[in-house]
Formats: sequence, C-alpha cells, structure tokens
Amino acid sequence: MAGTVAASIADIDFIKRREGIEELFEDGTASFLSIASLHHGFKILNSLTVSAISRHTTSLALYTRKTLLALRHGNGSSVCILYGRHNSM
Repeated sequence: MAGTVAASIADIDFIKRREGIEELFEDGTASFLSIASLHHGFKILNSLTVSAISRHTTSLALYTRKTLLALRHGNGSSVCILYGRHNSM
C-alpha cells in the first residue's frame, strides 16, 4: 500500500499510516485539479514569441544569479561560488 505515513521508525519495522483516505494520496500524487489548467497553460505558451521566452528566461537566470551571490554565511563569507561566463548575462 503506497501513500504517506504519519510516522515511521528506521530501526524496526514500524509504520503508522495516516488516518483519512484522502491523506493516503497527499504526497506523490498529481492533483487532478491541475489537469484543467493545462489547456490554459498551453494557450499562453502558444501566444508567446521566441524573443519573449528568451527575455523571460534571461531575467530568471539573472535574478537567480544575483540571489545566489547575495547569500552569506553568519560570518559574512559567500555561500555560493558560481563558475562560468558571468559577463554574458
């Protein structure tokens, strides 16, 4: 029987299953409600141009780069080191 569990112990064979039937399918199962949004998502994708997708992808990459480079440990040192051609963005 698949599904999520409320508790488990690794050292012994113990699993406590969740109580309700709806909780058994909570993790790992795609929501059937999201199927209806596929049509709308494909309509939006079909309306976009290649240049619009490129601009959006570039802006996401730049935002991610800036956010990662801004991460600092408690002592102030950088959390991330990014390798590659940074100036191309």
